[in-house]
Amino acid sequence: MAKSPTPLMKREDEKEETDKDLGALSIFDKEKRMSYFAHLDELRKRLTVTAIVVFVAAAIAWNFVNPILDLLRAPLEALPGDVKFVTLGPLEAFMAKLKISLAAGVIATLPFVLLQVMLFLAPALKKKERRGLYIATIAGTFLGVSGVVLGYLFIYPIGIQWLAAQAASIDVSTDYRIGDYLSFSMFFLAGMGIAMETPLLLLGAIRFGIVTQEQLKKNWRIVYLVILVSAALLTPDWSPVTMIAVAVPMAALYHLTMLFARFTHKKKKQ
Repeated sequence: MAKSPTPLMKREDEKEETDKDLGALSIFDKEKRMSYFAHLDELRKRLTVTAIVVFVAAAIAWNFVNPILDLLRAPLEALPGDVKFVTLGPLEAFMAKLKISLAAGVIATLPFVLLQVMLFLAPALKKKERRGLYIATIAGTFLGVSGVVLGYLFIYPIGIQWLAAQAASIDVSTDYRIGDYLSFSMFFLAGMGIAMETPLLLLGAIRFGIVTQEQLKKNWRIVYLVILVSAALLTPDWSPVTMIAVAVPMAALYHLTMLFARFTHKKKKQ
């Protein structure tokens, strides 16, 4: 006759099963940790490669600082008199060249940087989500570059002339400190690039259900207020001329986005 298991034997069996469960769980956790660290290692490699590529591009751009500076100086040619750049410290000219070369290196390698971001994110996304990521990246790059070009050709000269007129009104010379001028130019042009991302941001907000098309259309006054505040933050001088010059394209893009969203919404219903 078989002996019935004693309480001590039951506890030992339960302990063995528990140990097996813990062992299996620890192996599972180990696999998860390895996957997590593998992702971190991939991120580290991509960041390292990206940094090297940007550094090489910046080193090459160092030899083209003068032509780039001539492009940034071009809007000043419309001002009366001979506007000159000045430095107020021994390191300022060197830092100005370094700032220009780094900015040029980042801009020149922007497609490569975005490609690395997409390649890192793509494995974690579904096929439809990857397609949306690619489209959004291409559209965002096009809109950003368009904003910088349009800002440089049309809006930036207006702002420079208006600011120079304010200096002339109080009989102040318009020689500019090169470090301040570069910071102003790059901040303003980057702001124009960000401002042109308005359609992408609005469509993304609609796509992810943050807001609806009807809410954006109904609360247009709030949208206009957000646009004006954003224009104030994106313009380094906070002058009304440059603020309006930035706000008008953003408002136009808002209405174009509403028309596009309405058109696509009707198309989906059909």
